[in-house]
Amino acid sequence: MTIFTVSTNGDDSNDGQNQPWRSLQHAANTARAGDTVLFADGTYNLGGGDDINRHSGTADAPIIFQAKDSAEAIFQYDDSATNKVDIEGVDHLKFIGLVFDGGKGSDRNALVRIRNSNHLVFEDCVFRNTFGHVLRITGTNSHISIDHCEVFPNSITDTSRDGVFIFADSPGSVHHVTVRGCQIHHGDHDAVHEHAALQTPV
Repeated sequence: MTIFTVSTNGDDSNDGQNQPWRSLQHAANTARAGDTVLFADGTYNLGGGDDINRHSGTADAPIIFQAKDSAEAIFQYDDSATNKVDIEGVDHLKFIGLVFDGGKGSDRNALVRIRNSNHLVFEDCVFRNTFGHVLRITGTNSHISIDHCEVFPNSITDTSRDGVFIFADSPGSVHHVTVRGCQIHHGDHDAVHEHAALQTPV
């Protein structure tokens, strides 16, 4: 169980302990069950997007991605990726106090897409500035918790999609999704939209 650090002036060739890494992508590719990754304040201009699909935590030892200081660790993306943050096929991850920013672009896909993953927690995070769904939960997923987060599809215009969009591929394929204590605003569609039958309602 290791604590790693990431900074806007870091380098992904560093060891992440004595000297910080630079990117969420490298942290997600490297961290293992029980590890914690702390992100220093600053804006991480990440371009096309991040694919979080390599490693899972466990029930007793989740992988934690967390803002180190004042929740001003901002991940900013552009329009070159289909989904800005693509989380697929991984379990037992926690994201705490981070800001995900779609970069005010015109792309209509998701800021964060979650697919075929279980036991994910988003706590005290901010999701903002995207024309697409802010969080899109699709495929086969269970136990997704979105706690005390701020979700606003686009702070520049009112042209956007849903705050949290849940699409079950088949009845019961998505269950135990919890949206609790969140502020969801500045969107022209639903705050939470259930597109297909769920085994357990939101």
